[in-house]
Amino acid sequence: MEYKLNIKRSIGLVLLVAGILGTLLFPAQSQFEYIYLGVSISFFGYTFLTPFFQHDRSFMFFVGVSFFIQGCIIFIFPNLSNDLYRFVWDGLLWHDGIHPFLHTPEQVLEFDLFSSDKAYYLFDKMNSQGYYSIYPPVCQGVFFLGTFSKSVVQSVWLIKGLFFLFNVLTAYYLVNTLKFLGLPKGYSLYYLLNPLVLIELIGNLHFESIMITFLAGFLYYLVRSKYVLAGVSLSLSVATKLVPLLFVPAIFFYLRKQTKSLIALFSACLLSLLIMFIPLFYSTFSNLMSSIDLYFQSFEFNASIYYLLRSLFFKIYGYNQIAILGPSLGLLACLFIIGLAIKNKESHVLGLIKVMTFSFILYLILATTIHPWYLASILLLNCFLRYQFIWVWSFLIFLSYSAYDTQPFQEHTLFLVLEYGIVLFVFLYEFGFLKRFKNGGLVTNQ
Repeated sequence: MEYKLNIKRSIGLVLLVAGILGTLLFPAQSQFEYIYLGVSISFFGYTFLTPFFQHDRSFMFFVGVSFFIQGCIIFIFPNLSNDLYRFVWDGLLWHDGIHPFLHTPEQVLEFDLFSSDKAYYLFDKMNSQGYYSIYPPVCQGVFFLGTFSKSVVQSVWLIKGLFFLFNVLTAYYLVNTLKFLGLPKGYSLYYLLNPLVLIELIGNLHFESIMITFLAGFLYYLVRSKYVLAGVSLSLSVATKLVPLLFVPAIFFYLRKQTKSLIALFSACLLSLLIMFIPLFYSTFSNLMSSIDLYFQSFEFNASIYYLLRSLFFKIYGYNQIAILGPSLGLLACLFIIGLAIKNKESHVLGLIKVMTFSFILYLILATTIHPWYLASILLLNCFLRYQFIWVWSFLIFLSYSAYDTQPFQEHTLFLVLEYGIVLFVFLYEFGFLKRFKNGGLVTNQ
């Protein structure tokens, strides 16, 4: 029996490592069939390994595997995203004494403000030439630190090296929070070895990686009743990506009966945010808001409910109503999230984590844009809850890469239906909704 288990584990490891490295090394963004082949191999290996995650004697070995893969990925240039060119652009602007939020890249070149010899190379490669930067203070700090090098490749290595260090801290926070709550530390491996996390965060250089470190730090300090440190960690998470603002209602209503704790956490959070944001945005706040507004009113990718409404409104009005639907769905998501937070009566931190998870899911299903790396936050939270539909979604969301295999860019309805249809089915099954249908009627639980 031991021999068979070792064989199964070895096969799982080979498939996981080969699938992840193959996905990052070989296909271009437009080669969907090769991307999904590599992703499928890696998830097949991941599934082989999950039965071993709760074995304490294998824990440190698997953590080592995660960091070994990440160490290899540091030296692989991202081939599935071109966001890195904007990262390097913003970082070099700081070194040149230029505020990245004052001018769009087009304006920087038009007024000949940039002295870097990489200016035109970076400009041609980036996907946001006419937009103001949308990256908050922590990201800008990483951009600055990562661009002391002489080349774009070396800058990528530096930034990935910083990501690696943050990921080590994420593992520390996550493992110790699980142990504090009496949950197996092996549950952390569901995040640390998830192919989406490894491929998209450190592989394709998405700052959800650092945002999640501070989110894990928030949970770590919260369960230990260190509310000032929890507030600072939450602020750092928001200052990396604005998305954790979605968790504020859940946190507020979770602590509403603990007045001193509530004041300590949110005072520390607000003060930290002011310290980080005011020096950076004192004269450029309107530019940042214009970029955020553009995101809600112009961008659409891999959406679910929004696409259904877009189709309906197109039939009624004859043109795309994203300028109305995007902000409206965002507002609706906020109302649902606040309602969910108010309804939460659980005093245990796992109840808070559950509300945070479903707050983020509500945001995603009403969003106009959902990229694969957006799921990383709920993959971290799901280590405490272990919902199957979230892990299934982390695999199926890679179907969205099919949109890049056509020029011009075009999404495929079949893959959208497969992605959301299967995830919805697993969700309904997991929560027992399908079992309640009997003889054509809804059977309520007694």
